[in-house]
Amino acid sequence: MLLCSVHMGVSYVNDIDKSLLFAAGEGDSTEVARLLAEGADVNCVNEYGETPLHVSGIKGEMEVVNALLTAGANVNAQTHSGQSLRMTPLHWFVYPGYTEGVQALIGAGANVNQQNEDGKTPLDMCRQMGSSRNDIASLLVSAGAMEPSAAEKAEL
Repeated sequence: MLLCSVHMGVSYVNDIDKSLLFAAGEGDSTEVARLLAEGADVNCVNEYGETPLHVSGIKGEMEVVNALLTAGANVNAQTHSGQSLRMTPLHWFVYPGYTEGVQALIGAGANVNQQNEDGKTPLDMCRQMGSSRNDIASLLVSAGAMEPSAAEKAEL
């Protein structure tokens, strides 16, 4: 097993961390629990800056999300700029409409007003997607998300 090295606050992925990223993305709660118990870094990042909590938004399996949050996952971690757009896990959960995951992230302290690289908050993304995300938009507003101004709405 390779050890995880840290340079300027970024943890580079080793074998166990790569396995955790894969298991989280696949929604495999049993494997996520096993890897965390074996010492995988819950806040490791891949080459795009994605953490296990980010990639758990691929399937949205709540057992995985809860295991990662319990293990101390950073709910406000942002991916790298460029192709990854500096998104947080909350941005990732809004896109596919994982309401329960959004609730869990908000409950764990996710910043509902965090902007991605394009200046979009999770609420902006909801508004952009239309009525299919009204339930999530309501959760975000209840948690303190700020509605975009009329000028900002025109840019969405």
